[in-house]
Amino acid sequence: MGNNSKENLIYLDNAATTCSLSGCMDIIQKYTFSSFYNPSATYSKAIEVKKDLEKARKNILNKLNGSEGKLVFTSSGSEANNIALSCLSIPKGSKIIVGNAEHSSVFNVTTLLKSLGYNICFAPVNLNGQICLEKFKQILTPDTKLVSIMHVNNETGAVNDIKLLNSLSKCANKNIIFHADGVQAVGKIPVDMKELDVDLYSISAHKFGGIKGAAALYAKSQINIKPFIYGGGQELNIRSSTENITAILCMELALIHKLKKLEDNIQKTKSFQQKLNHYFSKLDNIKILTKIENSNYHIFSFAMKKVKSEIMQHILEENKIFVGTGSACNSSKHNLRISNALKLGNEYKHGIIRLSFSEETNEEQIQKFLNIFSLEYNKIYNQLNSGV
Repeated sequence: MGNNSKENLIYLDNAATTCSLSGCMDIIQKYTFSSFYNPSATYSKAIEVKKDLEKARKNILNKLNGSEGKLVFTSSGSEANNIALSCLSIPKGSKIIVGNAEHSSVFNVTTLLKSLGYNICFAPVNLNGQICLEKFKQILTPDTKLVSIMHVNNETGAVNDIKLLNSLSKCANKNIIFHADGVQAVGKIPVDMKELDVDLYSISAHKFGGIKGAAALYAKSQINIKPFIYGGGQELNIRSSTENITAILCMELALIHKLKKLEDNIQKTKSFQQKLNHYFSKLDNIKILTKIENSNYHIFSFAMKKVKSEIMQHILEENKIFVGTGSACNSSKHNLRISNALKLGNEYKHGIIRLSFSEETNEEQIQKFLNIFSLEYNKIYNQLNSGV
């Protein structure tokens, strides 16, 4: 796994970011030091770079079966989500429905929207982070103008039936704009824009083997998006800024690679989930948050009773094992929003551990994690119970 393998590290936080594909190095070398030209310039070398950019845009759309739509390149998934929620022409006072376990780049925009006079309504999730279908139906009303629901929950791996949720939304109001945050979905489960039929969809390159600095917002051709950054008119006049051609071409490379190996990786990560589920289901002091039946298999989350996740994370790091304690965007805050959304009791809400895998993850690493976790967790839990 990149340079980490030389140090015998076990990296199980791929939902935060992935190791970039080795092929990205050639792209970085070429478009940083050789074909470094600004794609907006008008001389021949720059025009060639512009052609490469547009070829990548077309290829990514084709790979997602979204060639009838448009693709706006952004700097991150968070930026793509911000554009989706804040740059639409929606009358003030309209209802906007957002999942209550969404990524912070969606959830926190609702504070701004509420201050601007929009009626924000949060769709509850069940105990594993999937949208509660019946409650979602209840809050859908004809005055709803925008819905934003993540495709894959970044904390638990739960997969939402975006096609169904979108269809239900359009039945309530045919003009509803439906956005899905697909950052944890693309490259990990099949994603087909034509089948999902969503109006807006966010993706991020560094979640599937690209490099940081490139992401995109897919939009149906008829969706009108107001400028997010004003300037020279790049990216359909939505995000005026010199395009990060290097990161964009790495995103194209990574997507092609991941889709070729998609089914193999799904089966591989499914076996990891089954192994972990078998082990943790036997422990009385652990709540499994990931439900295998509706998971994307690349994420497995659980909550420890009375043991803080940060303590276990540091102990595992001492053993060269890196795990997540939830979304990396919330790791510096004591944010209990997701714990509360998942209805975790007080004894469990501070103890969430998130394991996430890539194609470099192997059975030996999973077993080593289980061996060390078992030893260390029992030590900590016994000390807590004995009052030491």
